[in-house]
Amino acid sequence: MKFIPFSGVCDVSFWEKLADLKLNKLKLSTEKIPVKAIISLYPSTAECSTLPCHLSAESFENHDVENCAQVDEANDLTLRRLTGNEMQCNGMVYNVNTLEESDADELNLNEIGHCDVTLTASVPFDSYKLSHGSGAFIIIDRLSNVTVAAGMIIGAIENDELLPVTEEERIARYGQQSFTACLTGENNSQTAHEIERLLFDMGHASIVLDENELAGNISEISSLLNKAGFICLCSLNKESTSKIDNGEIFDCDKDSSHTILNAISNKAKLK
Repeated sequence: MKFIPFSGVCDVSFWEKLADLKLNKLKLSTEKIPVKAIISLYPSTAECSTLPCHLSAESFENHDVENCAQVDEANDLTLRRLTGNEMQCNGMVYNVNTLEESDADELNLNEIGHCDVTLTASVPFDSYKLSHGSGAFIIIDRLSNVTVAAGMIIGAIENDELLPVTEEERIARYGQQSFTACLTGENNSQTAHEIERLLFDMGHASIVLDENELAGNISEISSLLNKAGFICLCSLNKESTSKIDNGEIFDCDKDSSHTILNAISNKAKLK
């Protein structure tokens, strides 16, 4: 006589069915779920080191998951022979909700998180508890028009203390770091406006500074705009580039708008 331990084999359909029950019926219920498994028996114990216990979507059949608390556990946890080499083993799955929370920098597909959302304009809303219609929202990618997330609103953030805006908040708002591009060449003004349009269509904040149109110090103006989180596109003569200490020089007679945009994208870490 030889003791052979069980080994679980879960088919993909088992997890799909369990997820469906969890989302649509059980939800936060912690009741036990009765299941059945099929154990394959071998003619000789020498042929195997374990007894495989198979679970699939059919494991949930003939069970009333909505009233599973009424199942007589003592009578249900039994072995029943089905065929010559198969036996049915009945058991329970425990539906556990730990509600454990952990910090995260991002959410992957189908993950759920609790976060603060900042908008660029005021919008009317309700908490999801009061109104499912005005208390829920979706997030759509502005370039692909793909729905990337959905959320339920708990309420407004109560913060009476108005703190100064930080550099990190500006980076998060604009999806960029401040940067100054000094554009030289005969077509520098046209190139600057083309790049501004490309950045604008991508959802970024930039501004063209033409030294022929500005009476003030373009270096001081660009520095102030950088502090506000902007990307400055300065249209300059080559002799004037030395006046700007915080910029990078691009020759518009040699580089195209898209080439310069790619360089700005890397320097400003566009998101």
